[in-house]
Amino acid sequence: MKTLSLMLLLALLAAPAFAALKGQAAPDFTLESSVTTQPEHTKLDQCKAEVVLIKLWGVR
Repeated sequence: MKTLSLMLLLALLAAPAFAALKGQAAPDFTLESSVTTQPEHTKLDQCKAEVVLIKLWGVR
């Protein structure tokens, strides 16, 4: 229950920051590597009109 409360509090605090970004274009980037098969697209601008999910972990 404590973890859920903390997650809700963080979501409420972060909401204004995310709202300020709504409608803005994402910065372009190039995919350096993939843990799965060779990707069809390696740059974000090649993915126009597609849903893109970017999951980051272990970022330093």
